Amino acid sequence: MKLENVMVPSFWKTEMRQKYYQLQEDNRKLVVLFPGKNYPCDKPILHFAGASAIQSGYDLMVLEYGYQAARTDLDIHDLQRVIEESHEWFNES
Repeated sequence: MKLENVMVPSFWKTEMRQKYYQLQEDNRKLVVLFPGKNYPCDKPILHFAGASAIQSGYDLMVLEYGYQAARTDLDIHDLQRVIEESHEWFNES
């Protein structure tokens, strides 16, 4: 298994770390973990969901949002920025 940390600049003056666990080079199965507002992907439910995906033969992408990387609360007025950052990152990948 190969782990790649993809660092992406963020509006919150930090970098988001997107973790990509690749089981094999030509794997066509992928699970993406989207964190919650106050529930990052390292919390038990999402952590174990990711571990289960890997055990089942899926590649795994673990996302982090900019406000989470900056260790700050999300202001509802900045929600559009979260959406835009996520959209930009996926379009560039």
